[in-house]
Parts: sequence; C-alpha cells; structure tokens
Amino acid sequence: LYQDYIMSVTQNVEAVLTDRVLSGKYRDGEKIPSIRELSCELNASYVIVFRAIQNMKRKQYLESRGRTGIFVRRNAECKFRSDAREVAVVFADPARNPREEYQLEVYTHLQSLLRERGYLDLALRFDETSLRCACNPAGAIVFHQSPLLPWFRKNRIPVVYCSSISADEPFSSVSPDFYQGSYAVTEYLIACGHKRIGLVSAADPANRGSFTMRAKGYADAMADHSLESLDELSWSVESSAAKKQLERMFLGKQPPTALFVTNDVMGIEVLHFLQKRGIRIPEDVSIAGLEDMRCSRFSNPPLTTASYDKRVLAEETVVLLESLISGRESGPLNRRIPMSLALRGSVQTIAPCTEE
Repeated sequence: LYQDYIMSVTQNVEAVLTDRVLSGKYRDGEKIPSIRELSCELNASYVIVFRAIQNMKRKQYLESRGRTGIFVRRNAECKFRSDAREVAVVFADPARNPREEYQLEVYTHLQSLLRERGYLDLALRFDETSLRCACNPAGAIVFHQSPLLPWFRKNRIPVVYCSSISADEPFSSVSPDFYQGSYAVTEYLIACGHKRIGLVSAADPANRGSFTMRAKGYADAMADHSLESLDELSWSVESSAAKKQLERMFLGKQPPTALFVTNDVMGIEVLHFLQKRGIRIPEDVSIAGLEDMRCSRFSNPPLTTASYDKRVLAEETVVLLESLISGRESGPLNRRIPMSLALRGSVQTIAPCTEE
C-alpha cells in the first residue's frame, strides 16, 4: 500500500509539471525551479519530486545540465503531445448544424485512421466542459465552432477543423474545395443551356463565413461565361420572408431556369417548397446542390450536386494533425479536397431559345 501511495503522489507531481510544460509556463529550453523549490511549492517531499523529475528525464521531457539546473528539453511539448496518444473529436452543435450523417460518416473513417496510428479517439459533444479534457489530448479534430476551442488554444493543443472556416480563425483546417465545387456545378448548369441561374445560400450568420467561397465560385463561373449573376437569396426554411422572396423570383417576366443552392439540405428544402406550389423539378426549374449528402440521393427527383471523398478528407485531417502534434509543421494551415460532379435527375438540359 505504501508503494502504491508513493507511486500515486509521484504521478500527481508529474502531472502538474506536465501541465506546466503544455500550458507554456515552462517553455522548451527553459530552466525549471529546483527540486527543493518545487517541493515547497507543491507541498510534496523532496524524494517525491526527485522521483517525478527522474521519470520525466527517462521519458526525455527534462534534462540536467551539470550544476546549472534542470531544463525542459527542446521539443518537449511536441513529445508530450505525441506520447499522449489521445485525440479529441468534437462534434458540431446539432441544433445549429443538423448534418449528423455527414459527421458520423467522416468520424467512422477518422476513428479507423487514428487507431491505425495508435491514437485513442475521445468523442466529445460540442458543449462538453474543459474538465472532460483534463487528460490533455495530443490534439483535437473539430467539426464546427465549439466552446471547447478557447480551452484547446489556451493549452496549446493542436486543432484541425474537419470543415471550412473563415480566414480569421487561428486554426488549421481540411475541407472540400467548395469554391471549385460551386464553380463546377454552376458551369455544368451553364453547359445545360441555363443562363438565368439563381443563387440560394444560408441565412444563418453563424454559417455565412463558410459559404462565402461557394458564392464566389458561382459568381466567377457566371462572369467567366459573360453571364450576369442574380441577386443572392438568403434561405431559411423557417423564414417567411425567404419563402416570399423565392415565390417572387418565379412571378416575374424572366424567372430563373435553374437554381444553385449552396448545400444539399437547403437544396431539398427549396425543391420541396417549389413542388408544393406547383413548380415542377426539373421541367420548370432545375436545381443543383453541393456536398452530396446522403439525403440528396433520395429526394424526388434525386439532387444533382458536387461530391468529395470523405475518406480522403479524414486521411488529410489525420495527416495534418499528426504533423502539427509532432512539430513537423506549424499552423494555421488550410488544405482542400477536390470535388466532382454527381449528376442526377434534378437538372434538365434546355434549348438556347427557351430563355429568350
């Protein structure tokens, strides 16, 4: 029992010193307080602190430099992270981002890839408190904005978003190339004979940043084909104003013959809304979405969209996080996964004279 007690207290002291390195209080190459000073500060015996420091030396986190004292080894923080072998995976708030199927599909790949590399994944809800993360994970993969992000940043835990983020976010990310995908979808609609193509995007201010590049892809494709972009419609299925605006689009003399909707969930909402008002898809208006969510395959008609390989997204996320943990790279870094067209029944080719 006495030996168990000694081991437990030694591990507690080791955990305190580890936390100080990870939090930046003790930086790489810096001298730490003497064993006697730490003994007084932590209210632990000299022997206990000595044993804890010897353990950390064996693990190559600390080193003695003759009579000058004990120092944090270079790259000790990266080694701590790498040795931790735990990665937090933080899911999006389902109330704001109802793409649970997408998250679970990507998470299945993430879990497999992390375990192949010897990491244990810690699945966290977006709102779990930092107490849940007291284990100091080696890194974190985040699907959406979370209250945990300031805690990760404060503790200098490498974070990779597995989604697009705004340019001012101080984190690395891996995401589909939504600009390229939006450009490709718009160009496909143009190739099908459509010239009046409307843009429907997200109304939620929390999602506006991630949709900026989608709108730019649409606008650039229209401009490159000498076509005029139509006014963007900010869509929310709960907004009566958005619904009235969409209805007005089809009451004018020159209604759009196609709509590009910047994700599939909204695309299906718009499709159902128009069908209920007697507008046929694709006979009266073609609709295309983005992201190839599972629901897009089962709408009536199935939604034309742009897809990406979710396993490749997971692989690139894990590779980037591992390079940040090891210190081979420093963030923030942003990587993009190419998208490709998924052609289905919601788009119809029209003759050039149809729009005259």
